[in-house]
Amino acid sequence: MSIRLMHLADLHLGAPLSYLGDKAEERARELESALVRALSAAAAKKVDAILISGDLFDRFNPPLDLVARVKNAFAKLSRENIPVLLIPGTHDSHRYARCIYHRERFPGVDVLMETGKPVQKQINGHTIYFYGFSGSDSPVSPSSLFCRTPADGMHVALVHGTVAENDRWESSPRDFSVTPADIGNSSFDYVALGHHHNFKQFKRGKTTALYPGTLEGLTFGESGDRFLVIVALDENGVSVEKLKHNRRALKEIEIDLSQSGLDCGESLERAIARFFDGESIASVSLTGSIDFLPSPKELEARLAGGFFHLQITDNTSIYDSAVMRSIAHDRTVRGIFARKMLKKIEIANVEEKPALELALRLTLQQFQQVHYENQRALD
Repeated sequence: MSIRLMHLADLHLGAPLSYLGDKAEERARELESALVRALSAAAAKKVDAILISGDLFDRFNPPLDLVARVKNAFAKLSRENIPVLLIPGTHDSHRYARCIYHRERFPGVDVLMETGKPVQKQINGHTIYFYGFSGSDSPVSPSSLFCRTPADGMHVALVHGTVAENDRWESSPRDFSVTPADIGNSSFDYVALGHHHNFKQFKRGKTTALYPGTLEGLTFGESGDRFLVIVALDENGVSVEKLKHNRRALKEIEIDLSQSGLDCGESLERAIARFFDGESIASVSLTGSIDFLPSPKELEARLAGGFFHLQITDNTSIYDSAVMRSIAHDRTVRGIFARKMLKKIEIANVEEKPALELALRLTLQQFQQVHYENQRALD
């Protein structure tokens, strides 16, 4: 009979999510709900144990009301005899003296804080050894510590860190980081990874390793579907089941203004409005050379109702654009500023040009914002 393990990581409960402004609190509740929904599904999915590979909380001393709610969710699992194996991460690291895992006990949860020391469980007639590997102050390299005992049974490692896939990668002392070769040489049956927020699965030798990713996207770079991951272990190896879990998606949109045929703020507004769904957290990146000066803040205000949250970033090239040549001929303070900046950019070296272009764009956007505010005041 196989062993079914629900593999979670990087819940980051209590994260401030300040980039969402007044929507941050609502989104934080959604992150918490994603965990509760996952735990509640364990029995129906015939899960034998739950693994949490670090960063359950976004900080080492989360609010006690949040801790109480998480305890309650774990208590329900405990009554269903579904054990939880958990390791601290980088955000909720046990290296802090006041870490929540030193101060509180979670019902039915084994918190693996001693590097490489296994916890033994009997599940479905199998002996399984669970090992925890997260940030360590040990002078010994992670590769030397990443190994299992010779005892018979299944061996599962929970790791919070980065799998270094090339020689140029530099490890962080906050991570427990290993190489693909370390995984292949470890003889673990399964390596439950955490720390990187997107799903990734790979196999080295006989060992399968996997990052499940976040259950709900936290920040941009975690776009699209998020998955609840359940792995089944038996004598034939590991099989992986991915179940879409997120109820709200992050969406990243790029609009190249030099290729899109958009020639004014109104046409750009209509182009962004095509992505309206009322639910997503959207990031729109404006790129290319421009024939008009976009106003990201003005667009965000106009289009906010079409998304749960919208942020627009102007990455366009303005230096050699038609709109810049037009502004530079103005007999205004704005025109004087533009002419002086264009001269600076023209003689600047390669390293200086990007910063000067950014300063030019941001200042012109401020001029434009003042113009819009004055217009609104007159209307």
